[in-house]
Amino acid sequence: MSTVPISPTLSGVLAAFSGGEGSYPYVTDDGQLTDFYSGQYIAPPPMPDNPDNMTTVFSAQTQAEQDAIAQQNAFRDSFNQSKDSALTGFQTSTGAFRDNSRNSILDFMDSIRNQQQGVDNSRINAQLGKSQGTASILDTIGRGIRSSGVMLANKNAADSSAAGAIARAYGEYGRNAQSDVNNQFALENRGIQQQQDALNTSTESNKRRFQTEKNNFVNSIVAELQQTFAALNEAAAGAGISDRIQIEQEKEAARQQALSQLAELDTMLGQQVNPMDQNQIIGQANQLSTQGQVGSNYGIDQVGPLTTSGADLSQLPLYSSRRNRKV
Repeated sequence: MSTVPISPTLSGVLAAFSGGEGSYPYVTDDGQLTDFYSGQYIAPPPMPDNPDNMTTVFSAQTQAEQDAIAQQNAFRDSFNQSKDSALTGFQTSTGAFRDNSRNSILDFMDSIRNQQQGVDNSRINAQLGKSQGTASILDTIGRGIRSSGVMLANKNAADSSAAGAIARAYGEYGRNAQSDVNNQFALENRGIQQQQDALNTSTESNKRRFQTEKNNFVNSIVAELQQTFAALNEAAAGAGISDRIQIEQEKEAARQQALSQLAELDTMLGQQVNPMDQNQIIGQANQLSTQGQVGSNYGIDQVGPLTTSGADLSQLPLYSSRRNRKV
């Protein structure tokens, strides 16, 4: 015996007529109304005295169906709007986090550059101090040897052993003085290197902190989105509509979208602030050492003749002797 199903809404109406709660009526080949689950015959509802009343009954049934469909459509619209709103909120939160983090990273990188410049300047100053110290030693030795040579020449003793003794004395002085300069330079550089190491450690630590904050943020908003979608699916099931959110797919798509929005932060954190190399340090120190320098005849050229008579000081020798003192 074959059966022809009646719509669930109509079946509810017919079940109400027959008094069969939860029955699901079918019409058999011989035209009899039968419950699908129990197989029992369902008595048709009694014909009203006025057949026109049947029109009223079925009109009510049709209206009930229409109302049910309208309610489902309204819920479906609300369901989709809630989903879109959750995704929009997800994007807005990601954008706000990106903007705030961008500003923080910009401030951080500016701070690192300033600190690195300070370390580089300390290296330049140390190198400048070493260069000036070495130059001063060489100048002292040179003036001393020239003065000694003039003195020995005036005494006709340039070929004596005194010349060798003077050379050895100034050589010893030069070694000791330069050792002091080198030791001072090494001590300064050790302290500067400690500053550089501390800066490098702080830089890497803060970069890791920014990355951790970004990952925690993404995980947090994805988890919130998952909870929202799960609640929507549960509500949809309760409302009897078949619409469902594919939560895992939506989660992964949202995660990738967030990471794409935040990729700019990774690029910013990937920038390197490198210290000057030794050649740059020496070059900067040499440049500083020549700033403000004047010519070798500065005192003579600027002062000019110191007396109103006699030769100009610039024409006089820069030495004197006991036997032939010249001023």
